[in-house]
Amino acid sequence: MSAPLPQAVRQARHELVALLRESDPDAADRVERVVAERSAVPSVVVVGETKRGKSSLVNSLLAMPGLSPVDAGVATSTYLVFEHDEQWRAQACYAGLPPVEFDIAELPSWTSAQHELPAGQLPPRFVEVAGPVPLLARLSLVDTPGVGGLDSMHGELAKQAVAGATALLFTVDASSPLTAGELAFLREAGERVETVVFALTKTDGFRGWRQVLADNRALLATHAPRFAHAPWYPCSPRMFELAGGAPNEQAATVLRQQSGIAELQAALQDLVVGRSVMLTEADETAGRAGGGAAVVHPWLAGAGARGDPAGTDRERARRQPADAGRAVVVPPGHRLGGPGHAGRAAGAGGRGAATRVRPAVR
Repeated sequence: MSAPLPQAVRQARHELVALLRESDPDAADRVERVVAERSAVPSVVVVGETKRGKSSLVNSLLAMPGLSPVDAGVATSTYLVFEHDEQWRAQACYAGLPPVEFDIAELPSWTSAQHELPAGQLPPRFVEVAGPVPLLARLSLVDTPGVGGLDSMHGELAKQAVAGATALLFTVDASSPLTAGELAFLREAGERVETVVFALTKTDGFRGWRQVLADNRALLATHAPRFAHAPWYPCSPRMFELAGGAPNEQAATVLRQQSGIAELQAALQDLVVGRSVMLTEADETAGRAGGGAAVVHPWLAGAGARGDPAGTDRERARRQPADAGRAVVVPPGHRLGGPGHAGRAAGAGGRGAATRVRPAVR
């Protein structure tokens, strides 16, 4: 029986670095240092047209309703990068300037065009938010600006972010099929990312969502055939959030199960974390075959010491143990999605997440 693909790629990497070491030991050492400095957490860039439910979906995946501003007019060029940490923290990041830390309760002031920036501050390149969310121990989420549409400057920024990501989570809603702008974006993005997952949101509000899903598949087969067989996850962030106000735990459990969020959380880990192991090995192999040069996407130039939100330092990952047993500390002004929700929502992001998992609609 042949070895699994990630293992085969890893073996090829070791063989190539051995050959490189024979001809250029210094180059081999440099590549080893680059690999050792890489982060262990892959990145998922969430992209979608405005009003398609993108930020609501991010909040549901994090089990933190209201964390990422929803329908608030996200400021131009501002990404929201969500990462794991033991305590909640937030900072505005700039190209060539030190980050500015701020209280997480001030997040709307830094990311929403409907709020004024704090006095004396410049618009950030991106905003980084970190906290004890178990899903983030295994992957980072990047919420891209959706205002203006994917055929605008925001679409160009989203394409740049996708170029440095492990995977693209493309968000559309059940109100209508994919637009020409969305299909055009997918055709271009297909050249920049290996893994694409689709989320069909607002299924609770549109009875005809199955027909919209079928129409979307047909459109992809015609206009972006590479994604014709990509997995789709129908979901309802609204139902997930309603679980927080359910009258009892039984009702909250039903709402969470019917929301489809747990299935998407589990899929992101299985598809993204697992796939990134293979991509990491392939990237390292390519670096060695090319004489040890580090692979850096052009758009990262000038991004500062920390890099941009979906930079190559977040492209790679190896599977990490789920952090499902750890309590989620809620930041000021936010709440979890229901009684006893911390454990369940966090668990939904872990390997043993959902007890009743509906398969992806393929």
